[in-house]
Amino acid sequence: MIYMNRRVVSLWVTFIILFSTVVILVDIAPNVSAQTTYYVDDVAGSGPGNPPEDFISIQDAINVSSPGDTVFVYNGTYYENVVVNVTINLTGESKNNTIIDGGGDGNVIKVHAHFTNISGFTLTNSGIGSNDAGVRLNYFSYCRVINVNASDNRIGIYSRFSDGSIINNNDVSNNIKGIYVYYSDENIITDNEVSNNTFGIFLIMSNNTVINKNNASKNIDDGIYISSSNRNNITYNIFNFNDDGIYIFDSFQNNITDNNISLNYDDGIYLSDSDGNNITANNVSSNTNIGIF
Repeated sequence: MIYMNRRVVSLWVTFIILFSTVVILVDIAPNVSAQTTYYVDDVAGSGPGNPPEDFISIQDAINVSSPGDTVFVYNGTYYENVVVNVTINLTGESKNNTIIDGGGDGNVIKVHAHFTNISGFTLTNSGIGSNDAGVRLNYFSYCRVINVNASDNRIGIYSRFSDGSIINNNDVSNNIKGIYVYYSDENIITDNEVSNNTFGIFLIMSNNTVINKNNASKNIDDGIYISSSNRNNITYNIFNFNDDGIYIFDSFQNNITDNNISLNYDDGIYLSDSDGNNITANNVSSNTNIGIF
């Protein structure tokens, strides 16, 4: 009898263990939902979707989105200040014809989610406050801003306390600061046209940044201004027709290689209180004042 009881107990224990394992596996399984594309058109009802997949407001589409969704915006002009607070792909139909106008108030797009992708827009008419931008990455990292026209803002593209993001293939013009990177490390800034701003690229207290193959020319002040920023790689860029091509202050161990730094109205490269920088194989010619000061 004792043997049978032990056998029964053993069977029940085995069953409980197996049942608990199944419960645990079910509990930790990810809640995966199908990804959705929401369409936005400034003419109501003209998109391919049906409600709730057809919106006239970008913000309304974002508000119903889940992580991984896409909000696709058709050509038109949208007078909004957009807040992206979920990880999505925010995509315009075409860079020059899908316009978000901030109405002169605040940020045109403010990103409040990691891993957000923004592409295919003209972002214009931000507010005039010191932090207002065409697109502002604010304390959120690993985002992508690709193929946008950020023009006529206080700041074109602003990375603030945001690491590991990619700013690629954008037109950034007629802003006070074109691309402004502040307290943000390990960003990649590549293949951008940054022209006719007061400052082209502005790097403050930001380290290990890749700045590659940009054309930062015809800016009123510096093509690129670097302050308290270390170990950045600045390679294969064009810095022409600025006041200073490159201005470096209180910054160390930066690599400045294979850049075209010519025809600037003051100095080609100006260094102040900056040690241990590697400056090699640059074309520093025909600057009005001094090539390297």
